[in-house]
Amino acid sequence: GIWMLPIANSPPSVSPQARQLADAIQAAAEGHVSSPLPQNATGDIALLCSTFSVLQSHLSQKSRICTQKEQKRRTAIAEILHDLRIPLTTIIGYTEALQKHLDQTPEKRDAYLAAIMLRAKDLSLLIDKLSEANKNEDASHKELTNLSSLIQEFTTSRKDKIQEKQIRLRMDLDKTLELPLDRQSFQRVLLNLFANTVKYRTRPYSVVQITCLKKNGEVFFSYHDDGPGVPPDALPHLFKQGFRGKNALHQPGSGLGLHIIAKVASAHHGTASAQNENGLTITITLPLTGGLSC
Repeated sequence: GIWMLPIANSPPSVSPQARQLADAIQAAAEGHVSSPLPQNATGDIALLCSTFSVLQSHLSQKSRICTQKEQKRRTAIAEILHDLRIPLTTIIGYTEALQKHLDQTPEKRDAYLAAIMLRAKDLSLLIDKLSEANKNEDASHKELTNLSSLIQEFTTSRKDKIQEKQIRLRMDLDKTLELPLDRQSFQRVLLNLFANTVKYRTRPYSVVQITCLKKNGEVFFSYHDDGPGVPPDALPHLFKQGFRGKNALHQPGSGLGLHIIAKVASAHHGTASAQNENGLTITITLPLTGGLSC
């Protein structure tokens, strides 16, 4: 139960300053740590006020830290739940195709099953991250990675889905780019980018250009699609949590996809930016050396 001071039984000769101090201590016991203390107190009351003021500051700082951790936990969980929908939707789609016997050849059936297994592994990794986030643990696991190889592995493993969604993919990748990356976090970036391309396009097909290059000690990853882009006044706000531009309001969503991309870039000591260029270009800039600790 809540610890209670026996104020009701205190002697009637207690001074107003002692009473105010006792009230402040009682409030702190109930979680309210900013109650005012007596002013111009003297003697023992002054000493107690000074000591309790230090405790108030400590409790207030601890409360702020706990609040920040809880907000970070809630945000991370919301972002992971957002990304869980992408592989889950794919699994449902391929499972329905198998139920309708759309796999007309053994090769097609094997491809569907392989796609389901791949997305199931994505789900498993995201669930691991969800568990880590719920415990307020650092869910980032960086390792030295060839960025171009990661992108090629990602697109090759999802070749059928990319073709099914009528995405024509072009890539210009510097194969020498190696830097510490959280592989799964960067895969989440790619998942969100491809999902947004399909979600917001106004035609049944898309052309996507992925470019990776290095310049002046930095890595530039850019993803460009030939969709409608975004309203110019939305560009400065695209990466804000929960932001949805006017062109996105008719689509279901939470406004987290690009925010997640910006957070991944920041976790790698980089930045994310957006530009309208006959479509939308998302660029992530990362330091090639230094700043990224495994």
